[in-house]
Amino acid sequence: MEVENIGLLIISFCLFIICFNSIDKDKLIFSVYIFALTFSILTFIQCIILLRSSYIHAQGFGIHGLISGYVNVRFFNQLQVMLIPLLLLPFYFLHLFKFRIISIIIMALHWMVILQSEARGSLISLIFVAVLLYFILPRESRKNFSRPLLQSMLLGILLWLILIIAIPSWLIGDTDFKVRTGSSGRLDLWLYVIRTIPEHLWFGYGPMAFAWAPDKPLPHAHPHNAFMQLLYEYGVITTVLVSSGLLIWIYRKLRHLQKDMEPQNIVVMYSILSGIVYSMFSGVIVMPFSQLILTFLFAFISKSELKTCYKMTNFTRFLIFLYIVSISTLLFNSYQTQDLKDVYPKTLYPRIWVNGVIN
Repeated sequence: MEVENIGLLIISFCLFIICFNSIDKDKLIFSVYIFALTFSILTFIQCIILLRSSYIHAQGFGIHGLISGYVNVRFFNQLQVMLIPLLLLPFYFLHLFKFRIISIIIMALHWMVILQSEARGSLISLIFVAVLLYFILPRESRKNFSRPLLQSMLLGILLWLILIIAIPSWLIGDTDFKVRTGSSGRLDLWLYVIRTIPEHLWFGYGPMAFAWAPDKPLPHAHPHNAFMQLLYEYGVITTVLVSSGLLIWIYRKLRHLQKDMEPQNIVVMYSILSGIVYSMFSGVIVMPFSQLILTFLFAFISKSELKTCYKMTNFTRFLIFLYIVSISTLLFNSYQTQDLKDVYPKTLYPRIWVNGVIN
């Protein structure tokens, strides 16, 4: 299943690039921004409705109570680290100038939800990458990058203090807020990988193996760390190749940002790097929507480098179509497969599906 999923993501990457290279640059940037904005607005309308309901009934909401539609609020946090940077686009393009105020407000709501859901990993990822880019970018670009981020963050903290801390405390008399200092079991999972990997050091245990790993300290289907997941399932050789290749690519892109001032690349690199850093704490690379958004972003920033197109024959198109249909059918048929549920009833939190095969 994992190999099939990777195959579909590679095809998605190629299709994204073909589409991007056939769309006018301004229209493409506008479409990307509107997607991030619309998705955020619809989510926060629901969030505000749930918040209002909790006020009316004087009920607490916890970290999962304001974001509905996700088995775990962390799945939404994974999207946030890649959506927040995209909301910076109006500060770089004149044709999006009129959206600046609304971007600040929506980013502030994102920061509020990050604080409310106690998503420490996403907060660390966004701030760490922002500081890194701030020192890498030329002086003339720093203002457009840092000012809206700081403004939205301060507004988000204010909204969090008022809407999440002060008002519930006044209505209910107490809040569920507390500063978490534990690792949520992640350290135990990482230590488990380090302890068991020597048995299959070079090639790992195989794709998806961690989902069925015996004697895990927690029943999660992934170790909440992309590096550890690669190490356990694919071994040292693949991990070194993939990690070194990714680091070289990141280094070249960051060097490129210092010379080439295409502003959309600043925003997209912020989004990609935030997703990569957060994947060291969460399942960014295993959740379906976050996988697709990350693939989308990689294709977006690679489109100018891959303009040369291979002219496909009808037979090649037919083979690709057949492959997509076959693999998609296999994946969809695996959704909540009863046989897997019976064999692995103790495995929690999914791989590939949000509510699916391993639940």
